[in-house]
Parts: sequence; structure tokens; C-alpha cells
Amino acid sequence: MIQRQTIKAAVTGAAAVALALTLSSPAQADTTKFCNANWGRPGAGCFYSTGDKFKVQDYVSDGWRVVLKWKLVNGPQEGRTGECQDTNGSGNGWSTCNYDFPEGSNYALTFITVARNGNDEGSDIPGGDGGQITAYISGLG
Repeated sequence: MIQRQTIKAAVTGAAAVALALTLSSPAQADTTKFCNANWGRPGAGCFYSTGDKFKVQDYVSDGWRVVLKWKLVNGPQEGRTGECQDTNGSGNGWSTCNYDFPEGSNYALTFITVARNGNDEGSDIPGGDGGQITAYISGLG
């Protein structure tokens, strides 16, 4: 009986703490993460709508770098392109690139992750599913 009361008190206390943390947390803008899951491939890349950040990671120790290539597909800067590269070798975590994109509810970009031999863009080999990801700058889709 005492054990049951102790468990009930612990569960009630944990619920109260969780509720208090939920009610006291400041509101935060939603961040939407768009990623290409390239498990078993040279690397992967993600776009985070809050902060307009890309992250790219190299998975394979082969001497090649992993490059996330992006392009704005609409909005006032339509056609703008860029790259985020992981050049520090595999297994060293994510490399982050921070950009400033125009805000708008329907502005979008596309990206693909490739493996590249040094700076030679002509050597690009699409990684993972080989597919292009569409991401929304506002986080909405």
C-alpha cells in the first residue's frame, strides 16, 4: 500500500513539473527541418527554416567532400544558388552554413547532396536517393 502511494505521488509530481515547464516556456517560432536521408551513402544534408541554415555531413572516409547544392526556386531572389560543404573529413559531425533568405509564406528552395573530388565541380556524384529536396523558407509546406 505504501509503495503504491509513493508511486502515485511520484507520478503526480512529475506531471505537475511537466505542466509547469510547459506553461512557463516562452513561445518559440517553429523550425521545420528538411533533410535527405542518405544512409549508406557519402553524406546527407538538411535545411532549417529558422535561421536559414544548411547542415551537411560526410559519412565516408574516401578523400571526397560532401556538398549540399541549393537554389531558390521562387520569390524576389529566384535563381540564386549556393553551396554548403563539409570539407573536414568524415565522422566529424555536421558542417553548418548560415544564409539570409527573403521571408515569404510560399518561398521555396531545392537542394541536393553530392560527393565531390576536391574543388572539381565536374566530379559531382549525386548521393543517397539521388533526389532533389524541396524546402520552404517559412517552414510551411
